Amino acid sequence: MADIKARVSTTSGVQAKVAIVPPQKITDLSDVDASLLDDGSVMVYDLATQKFVLKPDMDNPKTRIIGGSF
Repeated sequence: MADIKARVSTTSGVQAKVAIVPPQKITDLSDVDASLLDDGSVMVYDLATQKFVLKPDMDNPKTRIIGGSF
């Protein structure tokens, strides 16, 4: 379903402008690199490119996954 954005102005009576904005995918965003997207991919931020990268593996030594205490 599309989002609806509206603005109301009362300068000369009541007027409303309505724009229907279609939903976007995360891969449509300009700061997301989905060139390596595959089933089971993860999203990792790449400081060098200043983009989020979707890729099938986590090969950055700075990335830590902490599963908690049991």
